[in-house]
Amino acid sequence: MMLTFAESVHQSILRARNYNPADEIPPAAILWPDPIQAWKPVVSHLRRAGAAILTLDEYSEELSRGPAIWIRSQLAAASEDDMPRIVYLPGKDRATFRALEDCPPMLRPIAEVQFRSNWWAESDNAAWTPASYIRSLGVRVLSDAATAGALSIALGELAIVPIESLIDRRLVDADYLNGLLLPDPTKALLKWMDSEGGVENTPEWKAFASTCKKDFGIDPTKDGPLTAVARLGDREDKWAQVWARFSEAPSGYPRIIERLRQARDSVLVAIHPDSWPQDNEAAEAALASKLKDTSGLGTSNEVRAEVLALEREHAIRRESIWAQLGRAPLAVAIGHLAKLAEDTDTTVTAGSVAELRDWYISRGFRADDLVLSAIAAAPEGPRRTAVAGVINAMYRGWSDSTARRWQGLLIDEGTASDTGLQLGVGECALFVDGLRFDVGRRLESVLESRGAAVELRTRLAPFPSMTASGKPAVAPLASSPHGGTNFVPELNGKPMDAAGLRSSMDWNGVIAFRDTEFGDPSGRGWTEAADLDALGHKVDLKLADHVDGEVAEIAGRVESLLAAGWTAVHVVTDHGWLLIPGGLPVVSIPVAQTIIRKSRCAQLAEHAGSVDQPVYPWTWDPAIRVAVPQGVAAFEAGKVYDHGGVSPQESITPHLIVRQGSVGATVRIEDAIWKGLRCRISGEGADPGLMIDMRLRPADASTSIVSSKPWSADGTALLVEDDSLIGSTVQLVILDESGQVIAQASTVVGG
Repeated sequence: MMLTFAESVHQSILRARNYNPADEIPPAAILWPDPIQAWKPVVSHLRRAGAAILTLDEYSEELSRGPAIWIRSQLAAASEDDMPRIVYLPGKDRATFRALEDCPPMLRPIAEVQFRSNWWAESDNAAWTPASYIRSLGVRVLSDAATAGALSIALGELAIVPIESLIDRRLVDADYLNGLLLPDPTKALLKWMDSEGGVENTPEWKAFASTCKKDFGIDPTKDGPLTAVARLGDREDKWAQVWARFSEAPSGYPRIIERLRQARDSVLVAIHPDSWPQDNEAAEAALASKLKDTSGLGTSNEVRAEVLALEREHAIRRESIWAQLGRAPLAVAIGHLAKLAEDTDTTVTAGSVAELRDWYISRGFRADDLVLSAIAAAPEGPRRTAVAGVINAMYRGWSDSTARRWQGLLIDEGTASDTGLQLGVGECALFVDGLRFDVGRRLESVLESRGAAVELRTRLAPFPSMTASGKPAVAPLASSPHGGTNFVPELNGKPMDAAGLRSSMDWNGVIAFRDTEFGDPSGRGWTEAADLDALGHKVDLKLADHVDGEVAEIAGRVESLLAAGWTAVHVVTDHGWLLIPGGLPVVSIPVAQTIIRKSRCAQLAEHAGSVDQPVYPWTWDPAIRVAVPQGVAAFEAGKVYDHGGVSPQESITPHLIVRQGSVGATVRIEDAIWKGLRCRISGEGADPGLMIDMRLRPADASTSIVSSKPWSADGTALLVEDDSLIGSTVQLVILDESGQVIAQASTVVGG
């Protein structure tokens, strides 16, 4: 068993009881002199640990202390079989008791006890001091005033240090001792700057003040928090490390945030503009003005060029604490807009339906996702209006030309919607109304990050891309519907509305259950979750604010179904949608030529001749012709969110098959032990294809600071070659064969 420093002292004291039984009687006590009262923290620690120690002091039976007469009575009451009691004598040395006639009257009751007791003392009979005892262990203790002061402050913490680690260290100095009280000086400094200030007369405060003077060049008592915050913003010398630590979690220090505003005026030259809230606010205002002007430029190419220029100017602010705190929304938005500018710079030139479909699911969908991200990044009001204007200038024309290309290819090759869904025993379908492909990709990412195994397929929605036509296409029915009215198909003469679908699925052995239930995993099931389509029709552009919340809700439902025992969950949908800031352009169609007219589609009357819009057969009855507006136009004005027409966004839908993951949930990092710049990581879980890496940002492979290695739960060593990173917080990440992070943990370089 490894002894602590205090336990080592206790054993040394107990060894002082040794005597020669041939010519000596057992000592009545072991006397522990402490003329400078340096040992008090160790005495308190030993007493709490159960050591039998009597202290010469004011009377307190609870604390085992009292005057000399009380101590004598306690010694007299002890039996011969008892271990000798330890008598701690604070403020007294051996000389105090040497001459009985000179002994103070209050001490005379125990003065004679010395002749029947043993002293705990050095070989020269001098009283042990903490420093002399440490030196007796073969450890060097510096003799400077800083070390002496730190030892008196930190002795209580030193008491619990393993004696072997102290011996291995071979040196005790002020830095080491202050580090015992302040194991994380940088965090202590940040907490103080975030506090109301003030001086505390505690050992920790004294150690903190000493460390601040030595390492950070400030006196907390005399300089105050505002001076320190100004140094923090300047980031000079060691303050750069303090800023890096602060940047990891700025929201945890709200007073520092406001004090940075106050401290800005004391800085003559702002070397780091991103330190100060005023500078960030000015940059946000300037960017808002620029975006507003940009949306009015002559051509989409001019808009894109200006967006990319603004991105170069403001990208750095996304790395600032203000972005973390949500105070740089336009700096975030311009990043999405810049990617949108690149993705919409050229139009698709696919020569077939299959080619365009492949392009959309691999690249094209990103523009749709970026639109949602850019809108969500900008707060409602003038800033969102400015962002929306820029999106409209770049995205509307691109999406329109893409839709026209898609429409033309479908007319040339004919439509072939994907209909029907096969479920195996133990499999469940989860229907989500309006799960557009890009949102499906977000869902895939969330599920995989939680350890699920996800297979992403695609389907081509029925024509028109509406729930009435689309939902029956993904329902697990025994046979395919045919015919119907109002775009609602029929099966065996029964309309495939909500009731008809449930009845037909039940006949096929697929049991529908409510969104609060979990069904019977021994069979086949159907349930529903969320409703992106209803939300989109209700809130238009604000849908972007809700997408991630809806995705989280869907992911949670999938997880609960898998946990309930379903072996696979098929996430399916009926159609996608268009979301275009500024609204869809409007085209007209003669009312007399239509039977049903909706915003993005119209059923043509039998007598209707040719129309100047694309026409497709209804999926469930080819005799019924459906006209859709060219591109992304609508038959009704004022539509920002809509569907029913023919575009990749509306037609190409996701089909996710989700199962419990085989790896990830059981893989965990448990220990990270540093020796210098080498870190040995161990944990739980193993797989031949897993790798371990160390990164500044867990999901960004470019921030790796080591050479990654195969993961071994028994231990894998990683070496950091850059010693400037000592003290930096980094992320240990375990990667699967595809490079996805399946487990992570934080550590500090160097330990």
